Formats: sequence, C-alpha cells, structure tokens
Amino acid sequence: MIKWALLLHILMVLFMYTDRRLLTPLDYTEEMHYRPQAEDTGIFFERRFKEDSNFAVLMYVVCMIIIYLIYRCLVIPITICILMNDNKDMDYDANTDTLDHSDDVYKEVQIHWLRNLYVRANKDWEIFRTMLNSISYDQEKLTDDAALIFKQKLRTRIANIEETIDIHLNSMGGLENNTDKTYIYKLAILAANEDKIRQKDPTCQRMVDMI
Repeated sequence: MIKWALLLHILMVLFMYTDRRLLTPLDYTEEMHYRPQAEDTGIFFERRFKEDSNFAVLMYVVCMIIIYLIYRCLVIPITICILMNDNKDMDYDANTDTLDHSDDVYKEVQIHWLRNLYVRANKDWEIFRTMLNSISYDQEKLTDDAALIFKQKLRTRIANIEETIDIHLNSMGGLENNTDKTYIYKLAILAANEDKIRQKDPTCQRMVDMI
C-alpha cells in the first residue's frame, strides 16, 4: 500500500507544482485559475499544462513512472529468473515442502531493521507491562480488560517477530544449532551472514529455495 500512497503523493505534488498561483505566467488572471462550470475535462487539462514549465513537470513525472514500471515489470522478473537458473546449478537440495509464509509481513524487512523492530517491540511490551502492573494509568480512559488485550497484542507482536527470525535462520540451515540462543544472538548470526552475502564470501550459508 505504501507504493500506491507514494504514487498518489507524486500526483498530488504534480498538481501543486503546476498550480498557476505557484508558476504564474505573465498574463495570469484569476479567471484563468478557476475552472468554469461544465468545462470539459480534456479542456481543463489542456489549459492547465499548456505552459512549457507545467508541461515539463508533467513529462518528468510520466517518465519517472514509466521507468519504474519498466524496472518493476521487466528488470526485476528477469533478474529473478536469472538467479533461479543459477541456483539450480548449486550443490544443495531445494526444500519443496516448506510452509507458506507469504502473509508474514516481517519476512520482507531487512535484518538490520528487523533487529530494531524486535528491540522496540520488547521495549514497548516492557513499558506497558510495568505500567499495567503498577496501575499507573487512567482507568476511565483504559479499562482493565482493554489493557490486558493490548498487553496480549504487544506480546503477540514479539512472538511473530521471533517466529520470523526462526524462519530466516531455518532457511539457511542454522536454526538447529542455535535453538537455545537468544533472539538477539540469532539476529547477529543473520546480520553476519548478510554481510558475507554482500561481500560474495564463499563461506556464507546459502538460503534454501523457498518457492
């Protein structure tokens, strides 16, 4: 949804920068800005972008959108296909019986930000649990039942992040040897492995094909 929000934001910026009150032509009058009633939509857009400055902004935004669509719809799929073909030649077996984690939003977060998110989630839970135990909150605004429900939601968020960490660690074959370790330690293992992957270190643990 953030990608669509960014697109809508770009379109809003487009109309802001093509506003005649910002890029005012020499022959500007107030009647030129306000859209007459029952005016055809095509005439409105033609009148709005008839100046070279406004039309240049429109073309710039259109070109950026086209470049992004080419990158998203052509470059990325081709790159994925090439990587998948390269992976078939590697000396490891693909695990085709893995569970479907496509609904796990945390799985898309980079390891560095996943660690920050895990630390912040634990802090939120500890602060709220301390406040709940000491009853240092306005019980008229937050009932006891609602407080317990919110506390459970905070704990569930931590559990979901921990599950995601285990999924990442298991996909590269490192979960069995680190089951008794803390999740901060597991995140450190994942971060170190990510660094090796970026450096193309042959000692990095290869990810199992999750498809």
